[in-house]
Amino acid sequence: MKSLGWTYELRIKGTKPRDLPLDALAIVAKHLSDLLGSAAQLRFKGLKQGSARLQVQVMDPAIDDVRVRLLHAKAEADTNKPATIHKLNEYLGTRGWSAELKNNSDGIIIDFPGRARSEPSFEPRTVKQADQIIGTVIKIGGRDETVPMTLMTDEDNYVDVTVKGRDLAREFARFLFGEEIRVSGIATWQCNEVGEWSCTGMQVTSYERLDARPLDELFQSLGGIPGNGWHDFEDPIEELEKFRGND
Repeated sequence: MKSLGWTYELRIKGTKPRDLPLDALAIVAKHLSDLLGSAAQLRFKGLKQGSARLQVQVMDPAIDDVRVRLLHAKAEADTNKPATIHKLNEYLGTRGWSAELKNNSDGIIIDFPGRARSEPSFEPRTVKQADQIIGTVIKIGGRDETVPMTLMTDEDNYVDVTVKGRDLAREFARFLFGEEIRVSGIATWQCNEVGEWSCTGMQVTSYERLDARPLDELFQSLGGIPGNGWHDFEDPIEELEKFRGND
């Protein structure tokens, strides 16, 4: 196979040769030289079109030394120790670039994510509080005293909870794929990067069944409670709709 004349190529993404400032090219070349080592045996072979592709030839006496040095640099980077890889990556990140170091067989030796690595990773906010969830039991079972259970809410969300105690778990088993229930306990809520909160779990300690009677029967029973003011309204249903904000 005909020699390509170069040993390694740093393919810089986010800029092109015509847009690459000379001072930035010099800094990238210096960091790349520090990464490869054996500076006296490195030769600049060109800056190719497309993404800015900085090509370097390693002279024969240093080829093995450079290969070993790159292996050591990758090992240091994997342990988060300060390394020449980090220095080059951080500079690329300040320019909004990323890069790949490739060999002349088109294999990627090192990936430089640049800005993607420089940006701090998002840490979700987590809150634990006493709360309630209304849903249908769709799964329950386990071997320990703390029994896993899954609820499906009205919004078709699935919440994995745990039930403390087998006696309480046996009671929940009666509602499997049945009526909705309201469970209470210590819930874990998590906020994502866009500010949306979701319940990621609950330690369930109690529950209550919901009144499944039709509304007309429920209203009739409310009307029979002395002194509740239900009969003071000309149209109780209309007042309920106003209260719910549906007017």
